[in-house]
Amino acid sequence: MFKIEFLSLYDLNENKYTYSFSKGLNYFVGSNSTGKTVFYNFLDYMFGSSAKISKEPWFHGTLKKAEMEFVYGNIKYKAVRTLDSNKNFFGYADDVNLEPVNEELYKERLNSVFTCDEGMLKEFRKFVEEDISYRTFTLFNFLGETRQGILNNFFDKCDQVKYSIKLPGILNYIFNNHLSEIADIRKKLEKLEQEIGELECKQSKFVFICSGVNSRLAKLDINKRYVGNNASEIRKELISIKNMEKKSETQKENIAVLETVYNNLSEQIRVYENSKEDSRQLKKKSENQKVLLERLNSLVKENSQYNYLIEPIRKLIGELNSTISFSEYLQKDETIDILKKQMLATKKEIRENDSRFTCYSVEQKTKYISVIEELLDDEVVFNEDDLKDKKKQKRELREKLKLLQNTDNETKLSNLEKIITELYSTANDCSEVVKTDYEKKGFAIKYYKNGNVLQPSISDEGESTNYYTGSMARHTLMQLSAYLGFLKMLLEENKYPIIPFLVIDHISKPFDKDNSLAIGKIFEKAFEYIGKDNLQVFLFDDEKSCDLGLTPENEQSMTEEGKTGFNPFYIP
Repeated sequence: MFKIEFLSLYDLNENKYTYSFSKGLNYFVGSNSTGKTVFYNFLDYMFGSSAKISKEPWFHGTLKKAEMEFVYGNIKYKAVRTLDSNKNFFGYADDVNLEPVNEELYKERLNSVFTCDEGMLKEFRKFVEEDISYRTFTLFNFLGETRQGILNNFFDKCDQVKYSIKLPGILNYIFNNHLSEIADIRKKLEKLEQEIGELECKQSKFVFICSGVNSRLAKLDINKRYVGNNASEIRKELISIKNMEKKSETQKENIAVLETVYNNLSEQIRVYENSKEDSRQLKKKSENQKVLLERLNSLVKENSQYNYLIEPIRKLIGELNSTISFSEYLQKDETIDILKKQMLATKKEIRENDSRFTCYSVEQKTKYISVIEELLDDEVVFNEDDLKDKKKQKRELREKLKLLQNTDNETKLSNLEKIITELYSTANDCSEVVKTDYEKKGFAIKYYKNGNVLQPSISDEGESTNYYTGSMARHTLMQLSAYLGFLKMLLEENKYPIIPFLVIDHISKPFDKDNSLAIGKIFEKAFEYIGKDNLQVFLFDDEKSCDLGLTPENEQSMTEEGKTGFNPFYIP
């Protein structure tokens, strides 16, 4: 059983105004600007919304706090919110000494009330890999005015990113047929991840030991590398060092020789670069001379009396062309590149072997031997193939998990479609738009989980065809039927952290007089399915309830003498 008993508003002087509610349908009627949408949003606020109502003109300077009592599972709870988000109260209704809590703790306590099975919620969170709580499930509880008539991603709160990104995972869980198998795979994955973590830890330790041993072997001039399974060979080499045995003569060049080679290469490069610079200067000088001679040649050509000079000038230009040659420079550039590569290789070899050719004292060598022996004593068994195999198993299990998570329970989906269609078709005797659809052969409202889509269809001889309709009133009735169909399914399963109520704002907007009675018919059928003790509905509108075919258990006006709207202390 669920029922919000009352909501009391307090002004700054502790004056109180109380809204009392009944089980089943609670109807609030009022014209524009009487606070219907404010009331609609305030119910969400009392159930943990993070709205900053202190900045709203409806509450600023008039409202001090709001107190709500509700019954759930035969236990009565009290929730109090103030305009200060860090000053909230929640507990049992008869508790007079409630301690103030911040907004997060307030929501945690509400979550504990509406979470039927804590273990199930943990599994749910693992499945969707998101932090899911009763707040996420409020997307099934609210249908506002702005998104009525939407059939694609039709839940009202899906226009908010924080809800829309979580809905696909929630729907996957709700309609999944392999939850026990998925739970088994997750257990295997947890075990595998633990084993992989242990192997990676061993791998890190193995690498540390190998690098530690091999760096010291190089300093001891031992031409062997420790690879984890040759400890006995390394120990023999250490014994050889201890006994001062003669070492192998197959050593690399002495560091002094390498340094001499390096210095010679450096000197050759310097000589070649100097020669190259000299050649560059000579080339520049020759090119300048050539330019001058060419200019002189052009001048004497213009004056016949200087013909005797032309031939010598041509001869000089030819000689300059023969001297300006690039083959030598190219050869020198190539030579320098080769010498530089040799020098870098020599430098690298010197750096790699520096420790091998450094003279260490007996005391230092003794220390290195001691450290190596200590590292070798710490035997770490590590099999790289084992780690690769377990990582492969992990990938395969994750792929299987993903496949199972996206596998739908077709029977459950079919049952939901059937309930939605039945709720909608209930209004065929009082709504022309519903009657038109209902008379079509094989009419049904299909539900597609991917995209959260409602799609009217008709079928003939077993072949289903999408049926496109343009009436907003028709779409709104389908949307309402889907909300009620989901609530019936979720409440019957009794395992989700969902508040058993539905709040709707101004649903009559797209309806004319002839079709508005369909709203009442759908609610009447929904209460037959769900029961008024199990679902409480709050409906805010500007039409009379009878005009919508509704018979509410509780009907109130948003305005009365001395009260202009939802907040009785607010004067516009």
